[in-house]
Parts: sequence; C-alpha cells; structure tokens
Amino acid sequence: MSFYFICIGTNRKILSTFMAQFEKIQNSAQLMSAYRSKRPQGTFLLLGEERAEKEKCIDLFKKNFFIDKPNFQVFHCESDDFLRGAEFVLSGDMFSSEKAAVFKNIDAILKKKSNLSVLSDILAVASESVLVILEMTSNKAPATLTKLGIPFEAAIFWKKFESDLADYIVSALKKEGKTIDHSSTTLILALCGRNMAVIDDALKNIIFGTEQKSIGTEEIKHLIQDNRAVSIFECIDTLFQKDKNSISAIQRTIDNGTHELVIISMIFSRLVQMDNWFQMKKDGIPRSEILSSLSIAPKQHAFFETSVRKFSHRSVRDCLIQLQKTEKKLKSSATTKNILANHLMDLLYFLIK
Repeated sequence: MSFYFICIGTNRKILSTFMAQFEKIQNSAQLMSAYRSKRPQGTFLLLGEERAEKEKCIDLFKKNFFIDKPNFQVFHCESDDFLRGAEFVLSGDMFSSEKAAVFKNIDAILKKKSNLSVLSDILAVASESVLVILEMTSNKAPATLTKLGIPFEAAIFWKKFESDLADYIVSALKKEGKTIDHSSTTLILALCGRNMAVIDDALKNIIFGTEQKSIGTEEIKHLIQDNRAVSIFECIDTLFQKDKNSISAIQRTIDNGTHELVIISMIFSRLVQMDNWFQMKKDGIPRSEILSSLSIAPKQHAFFETSVRKFSHRSVRDCLIQLQKTEKKLKSSATTKNILANHLMDLLYFLIK
C-alpha cells in the first residue's frame, strides 16, 4: 500500500483526511509477507524499535531488488552521513543502473529546511531502479516527512512481547525439524532477553550445534550458556570495557568456528542499546525506565552503565558507521581465521581505542 499526501493550503479537513489515512500503517509481518517473493521499488519507511526485524526486512529487500551485483549502501543520518547518502542516490552511475540506499534515523535531519529539500529530491528519484529505505525508531512518522507530498510505503516494527518471542523460537526450530518444550523456550528468553538479534544467534547455535530433534534445557545450557555462545557474550562484554585482551578472546571464538558476522551482529546489538541509552537520556527519560526499555537484566545494570561511561554518544554512532563498513568488507572478501588479517580487526581496534 502506498500513501500519498498533498498539503492543501488551510483546508484542515482535507489535510486531516490524508493524515488519518497515514495512520493505517501496516505492521512488519504484513510488509515482509507482501515482499517475500516480490521486488520492492520506490520508497519505504520502516518505523519502530525492533531493529533486528528491520535488518531482516532490509536484507529481504536487498535480495529481491537486485538482479546483478548489489549497489547498496547504508547511511547514518545522526552522524552527518545524510548528504553523502544524497550524493549516492542522486548521482549517476556508469557501472550500474540499479542502486539502493538505507537512511537510518532519518528523523535526525528533518528539522532543517535545506535537508527537507534534499530529501524531497531523493524521494523524487525513487523508482524501479532506485530503492530508498528510510528508518527511524519512532512509532509515528513526523509531519514534516508526510507533508513532502511524495508517496512511500510504511510499516511499523513493534518491539515483540515475550509470548511473541516464544512463538518465534518454537516456529524457527520447527522449520528445522526440531521441537522445544516450554521450559527450554523460557530458558532461551532468560539468557537472551527480548533482543531479537541475540535470540537469532542462539537459534543458529541450537540448529547447527546439535543433531537432537527434541531440544531440552540441557541442550540449551550446553549450546548457549556453557559453550560457545556464552564465551561470545563474555568477549563482547570485555570488548565494550575497552579491554585489549578481548581481541585474543574473540580470536579463540573464531578458531572454534564462530563466524565473524555473528560477532558483528552481537556488536551491533550492543551499540544499538548504547545509542538508545544516550538518546533516551537526552530526552529526559529516567534511568530505570531506560534500562527496562532496553531489556537489560537487573544483574547487568551496573556492568552496562560502566561500559556506557567509556563511550560518548558520538563515538557510539561513529562505531556504527565503522561496523557497517566492516560488514560490507567481510561479505565481499574471502574469509580468514587469522584475525590480524581479518577486516574484523579494524572494527575491534576502533572500539577499544
């Protein structure tokens, strides 16, 4: 479904009709179902806090949009990356007729009229060959965006309840021919919290780490808590304490078979938590509400806050940009188990410097 907006002088009744239409935004499941095997085109607005599901949606769009080699870039608008993204979208490319751009935290640039003019130009060129994806954590699009009068398709990615996550775990394992009881599902949620990215990593360990068809608490403890996954959790914890020993610890997890992209995913999840922490602090939200919103276990509160104090909001966002560059390099080059010769090293050094 596409939404079209027209600003019609002072005719508030007509304008309110258009705004009411916008409120009928589809949810993430509807959007991803519609484009499961369909090629996306034009502009999409991804709303809401569930970042891991957004990444899956973006990956789906990327897969279905490109016929040849992907010409795909991600831009973080909160880190002065917007104009670079505009140049990418608006400039001609002699090597590729198709391109896709993701503008994360697009709401960060909407207060300046000059940015709105550039954004309007970007949306105007969105087409069958130019895919534009706008992303923001708010559950509602700002009026400044809707008043541009350019069509886009919108969906909201709600933070999932524990019951939804439990159903997701059961369904994901069922697709792989495995079953899991209620207590084991509860244990996974206790270990991973409501973090979809961490849950997905845990499910990969379960799916590929055992041939057992029936998954019980013992398998969970072995595969997630006591074996490789917990060592990854510990590595990420020490990394965000800016401990240089974390690099050798991560090397060991790679030697044991952990893929670099799994580590990238977990670093991304932690950076997003920290980014949200700084933003909510800026918005005046009480500490206890922030920690609850970020689904951080009470016993991890002090540790998380110690980690956050070692970073600034700007440095966190710079790390997110560096992570995106590292992920792109990892996906386009041959893998190596030597971390010193691995693109992951660039990101780790960037984090602990």
